[in-house]
Amino acid sequence: MLREFTDTLGTQWRVWDIHPILHNQRGTLSRKSGEFLSVPEGWLCFESNQGRRRLTPIPGDWESTDNLNLEYYCSRAETVDTGRSDVPDVPGEDGPSKATG
Repeated sequence: MLREFTDTLGTQWRVWDIHPILHNQRGTLSRKSGEFLSVPEGWLCFESNQGRRRLTPIPGDWESTDNLNLEYYCSRAETVDTGRSDVPDVPGEDGPSKATG
């Protein structure tokens, strides 16, 4: 499920749940490197033109809660450094596009 909200500072956020299920050839949960998943229960991903954040565990009411509560969850989420300069702007947000052409 994807939700969108605007926080009290006017930042537009998109939020969705992530449930990682990766299997290696032996059928055990793993990352590509073969390590066990560090967050098997999943997380919420918050994304805006200011970056990404990750909240774990996923709050049970996130799909139906009001925007003020989503903002609270977002404030508790850990900032994620994507480490990539080629990550496109969040679709539908105002501001300069990183794409050229």
